Amino acid sequence: MISITLNDFIGFISGTERSKPGKVKKLMTRGEYSPEKDYWKKIRDGFKKFHKSGAFDSWDLNKLLLNVNQKKLDNYTAAVDGYKDFLNTNMPLWFEPTSNNWVRGELSISVNPEIGLVINHEPHLVKFYFKKQKIEIDKLMVIFELMNESLSPPFGTKISVLKVRTSKLFTMGFADLKYKGLLYEEVDSFVRIWKTLKAKEVPQNKN
Repeated sequence: MISITLNDFIGFISGTERSKPGKVKKLMTRGEYSPEKDYWKKIRDGFKKFHKSGAFDSWDLNKLLLNVNQKKLDNYTAAVDGYKDFLNTNMPLWFEPTSNNWVRGELSISVNPEIGLVINHEPHLVKFYFKKQKIEIDKLMVIFELMNESLSPPFGTKISVLKVRTSKLFTMGFADLKYKGLLYEEVDSFVRIWKTLKAKEVPQNKN
């Protein structure tokens, strides 16, 4: 079984057809998970800790920028500023989100929205998106479909992705079989690429 995270899968589907083999290769060779190699870990954990602690002043999030590696400072600052704007605009209430593993064939994806937020009396399971690049609508709908299938949210609970830098919350509408098909195509493509790369690693028998 091939096991990856939702973040890994988002990175894969966000790539071009030419870049996808390189993204899969990187996942194959990265080794065991290491917090030091998790670029956004401090920010993700900091946002969650902020909510769990019952804090309400978004300026407290500025503490996440203390003692940050200079190479990360610009990206971290953009994320903190964007999240502060989102909180100040929406005034959400936090709840513990659900998570689950989604399996199709030989691929298992750990689907783990970072936070649950009640916005305007509606609960949302929210996945953070930290990258600069725009999310294409088809890719966004594939993410929604995967989260919806995996988490099976209770009636009335929304599936959402927050583009943190711009404070923009994208929320899933009605399910569409078109995007279920696209999800399966992306999963099957990932597995095919993985198997192809694995086959190249097998030493050739020289007679």
